[in-house]
Amino acid sequence: MVLPAVLVTAVVAACGGPASEPVRSQGETVRADLVSFDPDGYATGALGTISEAPVDVGAFQGWFGAAADSADAVQTRPGASYVVVTGVTGCVTPTRADLVRTGDDLTARFSGGEQDPSEHVGCARENGPVAQFAVNPGLLRGVRTIGGRPPVDPAGPGHRGELIKLGPAPIADDVRPAELGTDSTDGTGALLHTLETAGSTNLDQARQALGAQPSTGQRGFAFVLTGCAPDGATLIVQQRSLTAKLTGDSANRCFAAAYFLVTFTIDRDDVPPQAVLGG
Repeated sequence: MVLPAVLVTAVVAACGGPASEPVRSQGETVRADLVSFDPDGYATGALGTISEAPVDVGAFQGWFGAAADSADAVQTRPGASYVVVTGVTGCVTPTRADLVRTGDDLTARFSGGEQDPSEHVGCARENGPVAQFAVNPGLLRGVRTIGGRPPVDPAGPGHRGELIKLGPAPIADDVRPAELGTDSTDGTGALLHTLETAGSTNLDQARQALGAQPSTGQRGFAFVLTGCAPDGATLIVQQRSLTAKLTGDSANRCFAAAYFLVTFTIDRDDVPPQAVLGG
């Protein structure tokens, strides 16, 4: 569950600038434990989120087209909130991240590290660090913005729609995902035909889900995934691919995995131009 408060952001050290300490945010440092940190990540700006449960940073990075289908699991701490912050530090790879609060706004201070002398005229790409903190919720009370911007969804830009159990009947391993609102030979019609041929269960629900039309300004996608007893699914948004994974299934064991039909919607502007469905 996303709380109405969040924090983030970042420091900018222009790529090719002097090898100096990043600009420091004003305000009071928030007591927080750094539970995951990618100092040379791929963030393209300041984004942040806060959640009552550890955030899947792999999925969160879909906000800047760098999601991963796996990420280091963060241990749940009773009573803690979890905050992910990103920023851009140019050619400098920071060694530290701190949370900073100024009034009802939160930012992140990335510091430490030195610029490689060989990069005095620029670097191949700017570093976009991604940090996750465990924080006492009381320290976030009254927070309204993240660097002056509203918080984003911790699961990334994709919104899960339907999660339909199709049963254990085998489905072709090479079944392709489909874009909702299409009925070409490689669209939802073909996917539905594959499910019917396989003898999947809950076909009426599947037919209705595949017939849904995305709202104006959005795109929709459908995937067939396998698992035991998932509690959800996440869209993995990368610069060159759109894939999906089930969530909440790692602790479950079953004699034979079942198949699931999962649908997502996403704002059209959040789909990278080069991204191919299914990779």
